[in-house]
This record gives sequence, C-alpha cells and structure tokens, in this order.
Amino acid sequence: MLPDAAVCFVADQQSFYYFVKSSTTSPSGTSVIATGQGTSVPGRWFKLNTGGGATGATGATGSTGATGATGATGATGGGATGATGATGVTGATGATGATGATGATGAGATGATGATGATGATGATGATGSANSPFFQFGANDVVDTNFMVPWNGGSAASSANGTIAGAAPYAGTLRRLTVKVTSGTISGTGTVTIFVNGVATTITATLTNGQAQVTDDVHTAVVARGDLITVQVTSAGGSLAGWVATVEITP
Repeated sequence: MLPDAAVCFVADQQSFYYFVKSSTTSPSGTSVIATGQGTSVPGRWFKLNTGGGATGATGATGSTGATGATGATGATGGGATGATGATGVTGATGATGATGATGATGAGATGATGATGATGATGATGATGSANSPFFQFGANDVVDTNFMVPWNGGSAASSANGTIAGAAPYAGTLRRLTVKVTSGTISGTGTVTIFVNGVATTITATLTNGQAQVTDDVHTAVVARGDLITVQVTSAGGSLAGWVATVEITP
C-alpha cells in the first residue's frame, strides 16, 4: 500500500504525479488518475503542474505520523516513603482442594490371632419327636360287599352305613401307609379296601386278589383336620370274605 503524498514520474506524460490516499475525486484525463483497484476504492494520482499555471489546490492533510519512541524514565524522586496503608479486609476462604491420592499400604506384619472366646450357653432342648406314627385300626367279620369296617374291633360285623362306625382324627395331619390283612378265610376273586374322610372316598386304596393274605398302599395320602371322621369300606367281587383288619397311619 502506497503512503500518502507519494510522488512518481510518468515518462510518457513527462510529468510528476503525487498520491492522495483518501481521495475519491472522479478521474479526469491525465490530470486525475485512479489506482489499478478501480474508482470505487479511495486513492488518486494528481498531476503536478511544472509550468507557469496557477498553483493547484492544497492537497489533503497527510495522515498522522507514527508515535515516537517513549522517552527514558525519569529519575526517582527523593521524597520520603509514605505511611503504610491500613490492612485490607480478609478475603473469602478459597474452595477446598481435591483429596490427595491414598498412600501406599503399610508393610507391617499381621498381628497374632486373638484368644478363643468363651463357649456360649447351651440352647434349650427341642421337643422329643414321636418314635412311631399313631394309627387307626378297623376290622370286621362276615364282610358283605360295600360294608364299612368297625374301628378298633376285628370281631364285630361290618356295617352298611357310612359314618355310623367311624374314627375321629385326634389332630390335623396326613393319612398314609394303608395295610390290609385277611385274618380268616380266603380271597378267590378280589376285595378292595378304600379310606373315606367325612363320607368322601380318598385315593388311599388297596386290593387283595386270588388268595392274597395282605396288601398295602404306600403311595397315596389324604389330609385331615382334627375331628374329621375316618371310615373304611370293603368292596368284594367273589370269594369268601370272613375276617379282615385294616390299619392306616396318621402323621402330624
């Protein structure tokens, strides 16, 4: 960028030109010439008159020169030092810094094992369990088809009325392990014994067939509540049905 008031000589015009950086004067022949950037950009070359014509208009004031260098610092004055000012107010406490890294684990030896503590008091003894499960026993002589056995008596005649000869459950529990045994006579056909609870047949059942003297059902069970009535029915299909005994366990 040319400085303001720059001067150049144009040979084909045999004239000097000076540059006005801020001028936007419209170009005029060889008297006023725009820069190569076009007329829209400030900056014009003005032809200097070297003949006897009138003095041209005063050119635009040049731009202010650069600021001079700062002068040397003056000598320090010899006045006495002023009194110390009052202490300022204490500033607010700064935020707590981040926690430092955890130090390395110490290498001390493991301490000796402590003495064994005293033995605690013996707990209370639990209730004694029953050695054998209680059971119901039913029996009958001269069994007729679909009769019910008599509780705890193998010498009485069977009854056809369900519930009139029954045993009451002494506590809530589960009936299981039916065992049926023929005490006299033989079975030439089949004889089936079924456990009833409150007049309703359960799945506990055992069948004697062709001369068998004893049979069991260790698979099926039935739940009873205290006071439920338990009866045993015999159903025969041929053969001589004389003395029968049936037992069934009841476990709490």
